[in-house]
Amino acid sequence: MLIRRRKIARKHVQTKLIFKLRLFFIIMIIMSGIITYDILNSVISAPLAFAGILVGTTVGFARGRLTNIIWNDESGKVISRMDRLGILVLIIYLPFTIFKKWIFGYWIHGPVLTAFTFSFVAGALCGRIFSMRRKIRKLLKIQGILKSN
Repeated sequence: MLIRRRKIARKHVQTKLIFKLRLFFIIMIIMSGIITYDILNSVISAPLAFAGILVGTTVGFARGRLTNIIWNDESGKVISRMDRLGILVLIIYLPFTIFKKWIFGYWIHGPVLTAFTFSFVAGALCGRIFSMRRKIRKLLKIQGILKSN
């Protein structure tokens, strides 16, 4: 089943989009490892880390829903394009990323802030991956490439 999905992905999903999802997944795993390490070494409490993951997942899911993923009839593939709304979100997201210490620093300080930021980023990536995969699967089902359950 997994081999069949990979063949479908290679054949019907843009290579750039597959690469982006895999990169997000790898970074999410690394961030999750750092968070686990920080929790085990009492840098951050588990509830605060999970709160960061939850907030990040919500933000990532919303961002993933704004991603412009469409079916391209010419290539017969699912592709991702940057649209105006995506560019606007990116413009808003960049200052947020740069000033995250200033935003979260009001409530959290020092090493806990860094650990919380990692948990937030891991959650945001998780939400984005989930949302983008859901859109891709939906498009492949509409095209009749994947079977509807």
